[in-house]
Amino acid sequence: LTAVVKLDASLRDNLAEIHQFVGSVNQGELPGGSFDVKGDYHLTRHTGQLEVRLTDLNQNALAPLLSGALGENKLESVSINLSGSARAEVEGQSTVKGELQVANLLVKDPEGQAPSNPLRLGLLFDTSLNKQVLELRTVQLTLDETARAKQQVSLTGSLDLARSNGVAGQLKLSAESLDFTPCYEMFANRNRPTNHVESTQPQAASAASNTEPGPIQLDRKSVV
Repeated sequence: LTAVVKLDASLRDNLAEIHQFVGSVNQGELPGGSFDVKGDYHLTRHTGQLEVRLTDLNQNALAPLLSGALGENKLESVSINLSGSARAEVEGQSTVKGELQVANLLVKDPEGQAPSNPLRLGLLFDTSLNKQVLELRTVQLTLDETARAKQQVSLTGSLDLARSNGVAGQLKLSAESLDFTPCYEMFANRNRPTNHVESTQPQAASAASNTEPGPIQLDRKSVV
């Protein structure tokens, strides 16, 4: 892997600024993605802001890094895009918000048993911290819709982090229906020993054991 980086930064009157911090990653002649970062931070006021953009981080950059974790499987394709921002205010409200998109995620296995349909997911987040109270305005995960589920789960609420003996607050997790079967089928460990002995004892096949259970309906509740 190779990377090309350009940085333009300054420090003046206790203000550190990143005017431009951009770069790209390549595997040989194959593009692996790019990033763009800018922001500033005041060293005495302890306030600042940061903007991050990640564009098309793909298999050319990630496959060599994930080869050990995937084992015999191979990251065939993926495209990751991120747009986010953060703002820090010691005496006021600090925020983190953005959107993450993962598209065309496809993992292949040597036996060819993994599904050939790529996966896609999106994460939308909008949070803030003010006087040690964490507000989760929006944390929403969206997967590809299936025949069983709409594939969207949301988390909202607030947590008081000021207590030394625990965390108090209220969280609400809601989802009409979820189906993680496509994710399991793509990432399940299919490595099996090749030198096994077949049993000579016949086993009765159970029709119930080969039937996938029905979906579980999640009630919308608050967690305190």
